[in-house]
Amino acid sequence: MSDSFQIGELEQSFKTHFKNVSFTYEKVPLGLGVAHSFFIDVNTESILKDNWSQISNYFALNIQNQLISEFERWNIYLFFILDFEISRDLKYKIEKDTFSSRKIIVEEKTDIKKILERYILTLDLEITEREEGNDEFTPNPIFFENLNGIGNIKKVTNSLKAAYDNIIVELNKTNTNEA
Repeated sequence: MSDSFQIGELEQSFKTHFKNVSFTYEKVPLGLGVAHSFFIDVNTESILKDNWSQISNYFALNIQNQLISEFERWNIYLFFILDFEISRDLKYKIEKDTFSSRKIIVEEKTDIKKILERYILTLDLEITEREEGNDEFTPNPIFFENLNGIGNIKKVTNSLKAAYDNIIVELNKTNTNEA
């Protein structure tokens, strides 16, 4: 898969299947593994609407199917690069599709490096320090009282079922009193 000849073959095959669409490939090192990123240039919303699913299937069959590493199979990204906005419904449908790869709509042409930094490498992620405050965990007494003495829970027992039932009753009482 890392061989440029194979990518060249893939590009030629892709062009025969999708006349109005092209792609660029980027291999992204992630720790000890690799993510495979495909940047698919689409000219119109109708082309995207008519072809995104077939494009996803194409990469699943021709790339994902060939990968040996489980990590790599789960780290395939299809970036649909547009220079226009699309309907929210279509964007939602494409990005929520979980078959074979992560699909991301980028509604403005931008540098591939910036896209990778944002969506895969998360280099634009800002981490700020938390303010000092009360971070102590306060257990809910309803759970504590009902699970006390049950011990290390490895399977559902009658005592665990009874504790669960008591918790539900107590929580319902609490919710009724608050209303």
